Amino acid sequence: MKTVSVIGLGNRGTEYMGFIKGFHSKKAKIVALCDISQQALDDISPQYKIPKERQFNSTDSFFAEGVLSDALIITTQDASHYEITKAAIETGYKYILLEKPVSGVKDEYRILRDMAEANGVILIICHVLRYSNYYSKIKEIIESGKIGDIVSVNHTENVGYFHFAHSFVRGNWRDEFTSTPSILAKCCHDIDLIAWFIDSPCVSVSSVGGLKYFCKENAPEGAAERCLGGCKAKKNCPYDAEAFYITDPFYKANSSNI
Repeated sequence: MKTVSVIGLGNRGTEYMGFIKGFHSKKAKIVALCDISQQALDDISPQYKIPKERQFNSTDSFFAEGVLSDALIITTQDASHYEITKAAIETGYKYILLEKPVSGVKDEYRILRDMAEANGVILIICHVLRYSNYYSKIKEIIESGKIGDIVSVNHTENVGYFHFAHSFVRGNWRDEFTSTPSILAKCCHDIDLIAWFIDSPCVSVSSVGGLKYFCKENAPEGAAERCLGGCKAKKNCPYDAEAFYITDPFYKANSSNI
């Protein structure tokens, strides 16, 4: 039985934990958790029977205990990946699964890569789409040569308006300076798939965008500064935060606006 620790109990961390518990419980067991939210620890620890002494509110206290498991999953916010992964390698973890993207800073990625190689660490990035049946089949067809040589690739990432508003406008990835730009936060899956499909290193990547429409000048009549501030335009607004998260949460997919 292999043991696993998890740092970061958000959506991705708990989803991976669920896979381990639901599909691999005979092979692996969650033994330690770390998150800055005490509420998250209180809610999730009982589900995996994690004792109090293996629940941590900070990475400092977590790593102070040394190596607690065979493997470590890091699913914290993007900007924290470098420091936490660096500390994990220095502590002695040999098998690390790191949520994408590695970092928004090229030198940090290279440092982690070199540290992993120098310390014999298996550092895997969560480019999970490679392992789906759908994309695996595409890769198989390309490698078979049935469709000939690849000359060009047209790949589109369609991000739902509700996802973009929730994650990249007012969510954890609303500011590239405290997180990572959307080309990394959202589209690194696509960049990885393209590189994987054509089996060739990437030479350059560019991304353009702008606030052409969603700006104060184009706000609807009667719009307030915040959704809960008496906004007169909220009745038909698909971005209304009150409806989005409280009266008709988007994760229930009941809204006629979705």
